[in-house]
Amino acid sequence: MQTKEFSSLGLKVNLSVPSTVEEFDQNAKRVGACLDEAVNNCVYRGSLAEFRDKFCEALAESTGVERLTKDSGKKDESGQPILTYTETEGDYAKRVAAEKGVEITSFQSLADSVASAIVFDASARERKAPTPKKLPDWAKKVAEEFLSGAKSLDKFTTAYAKIVGTPLVVAGETHEDKVKSLAQSAVAFKAANDVFAKM
Repeated sequence: MQTKEFSSLGLKVNLSVPSTVEEFDQNAKRVGACLDEAVNNCVYRGSLAEFRDKFCEALAESTGVERLTKDSGKKDESGQPILTYTETEGDYAKRVAAEKGVEITSFQSLADSVASAIVFDASARERKAPTPKKLPDWAKKVAEEFLSGAKSLDKFTTAYAKIVGTPLVVAGETHEDKVKSLAQSAVAFKAANDVFAKM
C-alpha cells in the first residue's frame, strides 16, 4: 500500500491506497477488479456524460422540442448573454417523452445510434457541464423577421431591456452574425419571460 494525498472540503486528506493493480485486485478479493473499476470510472465520468449531451442534441433535432435554457448572467466576447440549461438531461428526456405521449424507451434506436459513435478514451479528463451550442430554429426565424422588418425590432428592444434587464445589442458585421446575435437575445428573452411567468 502507499499513502496518497487527496483534497476534500478544502483540506488535505492522506489516505492509504493500493500501489499496484495486483494489490488492488487482492484488496478487492477478485481478479480483474482494478480494470473493472477503471473502466466504470472512465465510462461514468466520460462516455456517459458525452452520451447524455449528444443524445439530448439528437433528441432536440429529431423531435423539435428544445431543452430549456436561461441567461447565465455572463456575456460572451460580443456582449451577448451566455446561456445555460435549466433542466437536467434526464428531466429534458422525460419532458420530451411526456410531450410526445411516448415512453422514453421509444427513443432507444436514437440512443443506440448516439452510443455507437462514442469512443472510449481513458486519457480524457472529466468533462465540463455542457452548455447550449445550437440556436433553436424558432430563434433564428424570429431574428430574420426582426432584421427584415416583418417584426418590430424597436418593440423587441424595449421589451428586452425591461424583461432581461440589459440593453439589446445587435452585434456583428455580416447578416449571419446579426441573425446569431438576435437569435441569442431571443432565447435569453424567452428564458427570462418564462421565469417571470412562473413567479
